[in-house]
Amino acid sequence: MKTLTLQSFFLLLVLGASVVGCGAQSVSAVATPTAAPTNTAEMKPAPLPTPTRGPEMSDPRFEPLIVQARADLATRLGVRPEVIDLKKAETVQWSDSSLGCPQPGYFYAQVITPGFLIVLDSGGKEYSYHSDGTRIFLCEKK
Repeated sequence: MKTLTLQSFFLLLVLGASVVGCGAQSVSAVATPTAAPTNTAEMKPAPLPTPTRGPEMSDPRFEPLIVQARADLATRLGVRPEVIDLKKAETVQWSDSSLGCPQPGYFYAQVITPGFLIVLDSGGKEYSYHSDGTRIFLCEKK
């Protein structure tokens, strides 16, 4: 009876150690602080990153959205899609479900919504298309 209890104890000890070992792998590394510069001339504020947008015009996810936006704008303006220039295409974190283009009289879910911003140019005028990846529309803010 004592050997069974002793074996159970060692089994639990080994299982506990393996669980602790597995848990240690999921903990992220902690950065070691570096010494601060002693010369105040070296201390310049770093520019703040813009985490909500990024230039990814070559991202393949943009191609169907750009084609759709160009076709829509060409129809609206009565021009060929080839004469419409792409000015900007970037991923965006919209601040709510209006995708950055709220319309009067509508209510929108206040959730961060990942999506895309595509800016086209025709005749020197820019047109902003907003998308959540499934739908795209011309944002005509009034």
